[in-house]
Amino acid sequence: MDSMGKKIRKLRKECEWTQEDLATRIEATKQVISNWERDIAKPELKHLIALAEVFRIKTDYLLGLEERTAYMHAQGGEKSKRGKHWDWVFQKSYDLIDVIQSDYRFKINDRFLTPHDKDIIVDNINRLYELLDPLKQEYEDRIKELEDQLNQLKGITNGPMDGQESLF
Repeated sequence: MDSMGKKIRKLRKECEWTQEDLATRIEATKQVISNWERDIAKPELKHLIALAEVFRIKTDYLLGLEERTAYMHAQGGEKSKRGKHWDWVFQKSYDLIDVIQSDYRFKINDRFLTPHDKDIIVDNINRLYELLDPLKQEYEDRIKELEDQLNQLKGITNGPMDGQESLF
């Protein structure tokens, strides 16, 4: 059976995090993480709980009370391995298409979406997005026109513009 330090290191490496990354996530220091991974020290209770939360595992695994790692899914339940988007809880932004196509379960009107439903939604989002580009360009062109007109009006009230006579 692996030591707690080896488990922490293994989990951190699975997440592709540096010791600094993990330290930031659980409000510790890189040195503290290093000491844990080398089995020089053990995490305090608050850090043990924080480790379980960021790795989405049970504390029992870290404490050696369970042999196998069970990853906790954000919507409940356990999985034997991490899904592609296991760390979304920590992200600040998400790709909408990735979210829809993930293993997360979504409902509309109390009915769970099937993979086919998700494909239809993704297709429609992509079509709508294609329609946005021309509208965005049209909007930007209209803004430019209005800014030009506003600048001309400012020129008239502030004095004549090149080639124009003053109205006053």
